[in-house]
Amino acid sequence: MSFPTDAALPVAASIVTLLISQWYSRRMASDDRAERARQANADRSFSSRENRYVDRRDAVIGMIAAAEDETERIQKFEYEDAYGGLAPGDIHEDYMFSALNAAYAKLVILADPAVGDAGMKLRDAVYACFHGQKDAWPGYSTALLAFQETSRAMLGTE
Repeated sequence: MSFPTDAALPVAASIVTLLISQWYSRRMASDDRAERARQANADRSFSSRENRYVDRRDAVIGMIAAAEDETERIQKFEYEDAYGGLAPGDIHEDYMFSALNAAYAKLVILADPAVGDAGMKLRDAVYACFHGQKDAWPGYSTALLAFQETSRAMLGTE
């Protein structure tokens, strides 16, 4: 038994059209999934860079705040009449600088090596002020400015 050719042609055309339509739908769905995956990766990458910037910025701010807190305490000590011009290091030799050392450790882990080196110089300048070394305060100011400049350069390159 054979079908008339007039009836078979529209059926064959419909089947071919259906197959092409399904192939095109699958391809578009696959392209959409790939684009969503690319966008998700881009979003994660941006979020990661943003979080890294915030962590580095917070580490820099924490180091400056800890150094400023320590030097403020040192200055208050030096201006008290009861100690007659002694440096805090003359009395408190075993002082640990907990906050400053914690801020420095966080900085070294999160920041560039150049910023870590500048942070070490800043920390050493605070130690010098604590022990009353000659020209410690100008050295502290210089170290603080160098640390800020190095940190700005690091944060500006992100």
